[in-house]
This record gives sequence, C-alpha cells and structure tokens, in this order.
Amino acid sequence: MDNWLKTLIAAACMVVIAGGGYYAWSEYQENQQSTSLSQNREDSRRVESLAADRCFKIVNDVVAEHAKQPITQPSQVSDVTAHDLGLCIRRVNMGDFTKNELEKTGLWQVFGNS
Repeated sequence: MDNWLKTLIAAACMVVIAGGGYYAWSEYQENQQSTSLSQNREDSRRVESLAADRCFKIVNDVVAEHAKQPITQPSQVSDVTAHDLGLCIRRVNMGDFTKNELEKTGLWQVFGNS
C-alpha cells in the first residue's frame, strides 16, 4: 500500500477519534451543569421551606441532643439534618442567632463552611 494512503487512513482515524472525544466531553459537561442546576434548585426550594423558626428548632434540637458531647463532624447527625443545618447556617437569616452564638456551639465550624 502506498504511504500516502496509509497517511490518509491514519488521519481519518484521528479525526474520528477526536470527534468522538469532543462529543463525549461536551455531553459530560452538559450533564455536570444539569446536575449542578438541579442541586441548586433543590437547595433553593429547601431553603424556602426552612423558615427561620424551623432553623432555630433544628439548631436547638441538635444542640440539646449533643449537649454533653459537642458535634465535631457532620457524620454525628443524620444526612438530612446535616444538610438542613448547613443550609440554615449559610443561607437563612436567623436574626439574633448570630455567627458568634453558632461558633460557641461549634455548629459554625462544622456546618457553616461546607
């Protein structure tokens, strides 16, 4: 077989492989963006349902439950409670329950920065 034909076939194979890679990468990125948007929408809906009084209740319940042994990591509470605490601390205006008060309980360090 002539060298020019081998080169042509190799070039065609490279174009097909590059096109497949580009397609796969663009699909992956689109899926990642869609997942991120879905999570943001879910968090926004959850924040709306977590009014300040509900956040106070969650925080007070967790503090009372762990009064003898403070929380040092999110795994010490249920996944839903950990997620809700993080949302309350980061996104819900809880009025007088300030960052300093949350720091005293240790909740700010555990859930406020995640």
